[in-house]
Amino acid sequence: YRLGKYLLHPLRSAAVKLSSLYLFTMELDGTMGRGKSAIQGRDGADPITAIGLNSIEFFDRATGAKSGHIYFACNEAYVQEIERNMQFDGLYIYKLFVSPEFRNKGLAKRMINTAVEEALRRREGQLRKVHALVEIDNAPSRRAFAAMGFVPTKQLLYLRLGKWRRLKIR
Repeated sequence: YRLGKYLLHPLRSAAVKLSSLYLFTMELDGTMGRGKSAIQGRDGADPITAIGLNSIEFFDRATGAKSGHIYFACNEAYVQEIERNMQFDGLYIYKLFVSPEFRNKGLAKRMINTAVEEALRRREGQLRKVHALVEIDNAPSRRAFAAMGFVPTKQLLYLRLGKWRRLKIR
């Protein structure tokens, strides 16, 4: 017991992190992010949006409550889950969040469309691919991206134990 306690002690104090992610990719065909109808939800009402440098916040039109947010970057982004910068050939969507009371209402799709529309506007239509990294156990996000036409193209496995890091892409 005493020997095991001393052997395991360094492991308890070391920073341990394990991430398993899918890289979802969608080729743009010119139908996404085109006009107001592309971002309307099932109820036909658009959320109020606040567009920042690399994020869009969404607010409920009736109550003013924050309904969610989405972050995006073009070409390069720091990916927190794997603790490194990654290059993307197009738009990278991350930190997609929908508040619990606004889930299952089509808001995630509206948010993705709005981010793509904003990126197309900024890049003057020069955008061909959209990417998103999704935790393997995040079924709602996987369903939302798959419903939009995203396809899982790679799986990333990341392990960190203290200063030691390992990234494997399949």
